[in-house]
Amino acid sequence: MSGGCRRVLPQALKMSFKGTKAFALPGKVAVITGGTGTLGSCMAKGLAAAGATVVVLGRNREKGEAVVREISEADGKSKFFACDVLVEEALRDVNDSVIEEFGKVCQL
Repeated sequence: MSGGCRRVLPQALKMSFKGTKAFALPGKVAVITGGTGTLGSCMAKGLAAAGATVVVLGRNREKGEAVVREISEADGKSKFFACDVLVEEALRDVNDSVIEEFGKVCQL
């Protein structure tokens, strides 16, 4: 994880609200656009740490695979799709693939 993620996420995930984790997301599917960048990858890792299945979208396959690998190494669930979100047809294709594979999208 990048420096900022390392410091903040462990404390955030320990926070509770009436005995339950405030950020618990098991069973949720989150799609992160720009998931290969600094902010997007931190968000992807944080959502995965909270139990969400994370779909990482980005144009750079190598960076996307690295984010997915890091999530997997921390026992999270994720998948990378190469996609330029400014290309409507590419976005529609990825949407179809995500729905087919995961059945739903809960967060975008």
